[in-house]
This record gives sequence, structure tokens and C-alpha cells, in this order.
Amino acid sequence: MVFSKLNVISIIAGIAVIVVLCYIIYIVAVHIAFSPDKPTITELTRISSPDGVVDAVLIKKGTHSTVPVGYEVYLVPQGKSISNAFSEFLSDHTNALEIYWKQDKLLVISYKQARIFKFSNFWHSKEVQNFKYVVELQLEQKGKGFALGERDRGIDSLKEKN
Repeated sequence: MVFSKLNVISIIAGIAVIVVLCYIIYIVAVHIAFSPDKPTITELTRISSPDGVVDAVLIKKGTHSTVPVGYEVYLVPQGKSISNAFSEFLSDHTNALEIYWKQDKLLVISYKQARIFKFSNFWHSKEVQNFKYVVELQLEQKGKGFALGERDRGIDSLKEKN
């Protein structure tokens, strides 16, 4: 079998195209498999302060099947989006979480059990009376007993060893 120079170049070019396509498919597959999932954000509760100045917003954030669902509380000027705001409360492994206004400028975050990563007991903003409107935040644990579940206190791992 005799190959002309043109046939050899065509074969090499065809192999090169196949190699490049396989590489591109590999890169796309790796990116899809290992890129972090975009979080799903669900607004659970939005309640205006009794004086109508501020909204308290409770959201649920899911990211990945191996990462627990997170809960966050934001305070924003009434009717505004949380997109540029910072959360005042962040938790996971959360049970019976609720927010409510006790009165003007006093927000209660109530829960039965939670692993709390972030909590600030006050909020103010340049957008609301140039930082002069201050909201106090309070944590309220419902019921008696531990605020952390058994898993977060290492009880599950102790059961497995026994």
C-alpha cells in the first residue's frame, strides 16, 4: 500500500482533530463533575418591622448533596433585595427556625437546635437613617436541652464505636 504525502498529512490532521476534540470533551466533563453547584436560594420568610422601616428576611440555601442546608437571616431596607446585603445569622443542622419582630427595632431569631456559624446582635445601615436606625437581634432557643443536635455533639460517632 502506497501513501502519498497528501494522504499522510490528511491522516495526521484527522488524528490531531480527534485528539483536540477528545481533550475538549475531557475538560468540559471534568468542569461539570467537579465545579461547585450553584446554590439554590429560597426566601422562606420576609417580615417588615412594626414601624415599616426594615425587612427581616429568612432564606434557605442549598448547595450540594454532601453539604447541609444553610439558613441565613438578612436585614434590609423595606422592599429591598438581599443581593447586596450581608447576613446577620448563618446556621445549618437547624430545627424549628423562625424569625419575628418583638417590637420596633427588636428582631428575635428563634430555633430549637442549630449549629450557628455567624450571629450579630445588631444591625444598622447607611441606607436607613445614615446608621442611626439600629436593630437589636436576639437569639431564643425553644424548649430545654442542648442547642446542638446529637450529631454535632459527637453522639453519633460514639454510638458507632460501641
